[in-house]
Amino acid sequence: PEITLRLFLQASQVINNIDNNADLEDLAYDFISTSLIIYQDELSDSDEKLRAIKLIVSTISHLQWFDNDNYDTLASNAAQYCNKLLKKPDQCESITLSAHMFTNKRYENSGSLKKCFAKCLKTATAWMKDVENLYLLVNILNKYIYFYMVDTDQVTLSDITKLIDLIKENITQIKAEGKLERSKPSIKYFD
Repeated sequence: PEITLRLFLQASQVINNIDNNADLEDLAYDFISTSLIIYQDELSDSDEKLRAIKLIVSTISHLQWFDNDNYDTLASNAAQYCNKLLKKPDQCESITLSAHMFTNKRYENSGSLKKCFAKCLKTATAWMKDVENLYLLVNILNKYIYFYMVDTDQVTLSDITKLIDLIKENITQIKAEGKLERSKPSIKYFD
């Protein structure tokens, strides 16, 4: 099923690269819809699901020729599947990636971008009980900085500062609990 899913996504990318592809929009929509169905019905292993949803989100975020309704439907469905991943760290990672679908060159949905980041922060903060998950906040910070630098109005310098403060607060707590060794890879830039 994973190979089939990849082939459907690659076929939609080929159509995306064809000039004058308006007649092929329905076919490409079917390819991506089918890949979402395969994801939902055929994949059961959590690692397979994570790899697949990353591919789906990456593919959708690069599409340039769907009408707004079709694009919004595909992007919303993919974002919902990101929310349903079994492991919370995987959820956070895939939702962070899905933010790119809502800042595509042609399709911008600032409300959905804000929702993605809010969900990521909520999930990451809830999982700070496991020190190893500090990288989730660092990953979100990287996305904040990326979207700030590409001039998305939805991420402000104030948002970045608040997130850095949250990370520093978690680092202080980790140090106080004596769990520093387990989170070294995530905190090396904050010491």
